[in-house]
Amino acid sequence: MTAPLTIPKHPDYEGPDAQVLRGVIAYNRHGGYCVPRSSIHRPCAQTILAGEVFEPPTVAAFEHHGRHGDIVHAGTYFGDMLPAAARACGPERLVWACEPNRENFRCATLTIALNGLTNVRLHHGALGDRGGLATLLVSSPAGEALGGRSRVVERGSAAADTAYEVPMLRIDDIVPADRPVALIQLDVERQERQALTGALATIQRCRPALIVETLPDDAWISANLVPLGYRRAGMIGPNSLLVAGPGGDVS
Repeated sequence: MTAPLTIPKHPDYEGPDAQVLRGVIAYNRHGGYCVPRSSIHRPCAQTILAGEVFEPPTVAAFEHHGRHGDIVHAGTYFGDMLPAAARACGPERLVWACEPNRENFRCATLTIALNGLTNVRLHHGALGDRGGLATLLVSSPAGEALGGRSRVVERGSAAADTAYEVPMLRIDDIVPADRPVALIQLDVERQERQALTGALATIQRCRPALIVETLPDDAWISANLVPLGYRRAGMIGPNSLLVAGPGGDVS
């Protein structure tokens, strides 16, 4: 495992460290990536640095559903799946991407630029069921960056040097009502129920496939997805796949 490197500040640089983006450029068969040095120890970063594809089954799902409509993708991290998702959607469809961690978001913007992706709409914020602000935990008490495991926590529950406030966004506010959404893929660290609640108008309108790391509770699913015909259709890597249509229920 590669250890994070300490990069000395240039003696002529007088700006704050917060303005410095320390990253590594890496490539795999889908494209190039700006990997943040602070979380270079994380499994996803290690996979990309090795020239491999992180979670190939999820990438395959993008390639399948992207032929039929837009993709909503969160958390985006440094954009490790953006080149594949953008290519899957083609020039006429869009990838709606969200990333709350500031450093990860900035790296994702560079990943988009490295690959010349013109059909990605990247937003900075945490997905939820309301607007406003959320507290994002970005490092451990020991100061180790959480990377793609940054997560929303209760306000006041984290030390000031491990968390900060970010915008809270709703999918229904991000995605225009005239866009055909074929897939919503969420890896949002146990915020899936809130994120899906904020996407119910889009889900009702488009009946997209749903790939989620953490399933909402049974009561929420019964109240919101079962009436729309959703059922559990198996696993995509470590994530659950829900689709609308005949074939059973989501229990």
